[in-house]
Amino acid sequence: ARDGTTAGSQGLAAPAPPVIANLDITALFALVSDVSNGGASDPDIAPAVREWAARVPQHAMCLAAELENPLNLAGKLRGYERLIVHPSVMERFLKVLNTVGGPRECRRWQDVWRAQIHVMAPEPQDLKDLEGTMMKTTTTTMTKSRGGSGGGSSSRSGPRENEREVQRRRVRGLTRISAPQLDAFELGEVAMAKTFTGNSRAVNLAKEQGVYLEVFVFRAIWLVGV
Repeated sequence: ARDGTTAGSQGLAAPAPPVIANLDITALFALVSDVSNGGASDPDIAPAVREWAARVPQHAMCLAAELENPLNLAGKLRGYERLIVHPSVMERFLKVLNTVGGPRECRRWQDVWRAQIHVMAPEPQDLKDLEGTMMKTTTTTMTKSRGGSGGGSSSRSGPRENEREVQRRRVRGLTRISAPQLDAFELGEVAMAKTFTGNSRAVNLAKEQGVYLEVFVFRAIWLVGV
C-alpha cells in the first residue's frame, strides 16, 4: 500500500494495480536516449554511442548495462492506459533535451513520445479531469467487450480529496529529496499512478522516512547528445 501498510494486515482486499504511469525526468531520458534505442546494437547508431561512452566511466557503465540487459522501458509502459508527467518535470526535461540532446533523441521525442504523454498538475481540477477520462476509457472498454451498453461506472473510482491531501502531505514532508523529484512523486501518489523512475536513491530515502511509494525503479540512462 502507498502508506507502507499491507492490505492483508488490515483484512482489506488488495487494491487494483495502477493503470496510469507517471514519468519522472529519468524515465523521459530513458525513453528517448540513443543508448536505449539501438545504441547498443544498431550499426547506424552504435559506433557513435560507443565513442560517447568511452569518454566517461559512468557512460561506459550505462552502455554496458544496456548491452547485458536491455531496459525496454517502452515495452514496460505498453500495458498502461495513460502516461502522465508533472509540468515542472516536463519543463526541466525539455530544457535538458534542447541543450544536450542529440538530433535523433530530439526527433524521437517529437515523433514518438510527445503526443503520448499528458502533462498534468496534481491539482483538484486536473485530477478530476483525469478521473473522468479514465472512467470513460473503462466504460468504453467494457462496452466493447460486452457488445452492448457500458452502464455503471468504473469499479476503481479516484480517492476522495481528503485522501489525496494526506498523500500530498506525506510526500511533500519528505526530506533530503529535491523539490523537482518530489513534484514527480506527488503527482504519482495523488493520481494513484505508478511512478517510473531511475532515481533509486530518492525512493530509498522516502522508504527510510516511512513513505512507501508506488514505483517501478530502473537503472538510469543518460542522453547521448550526438
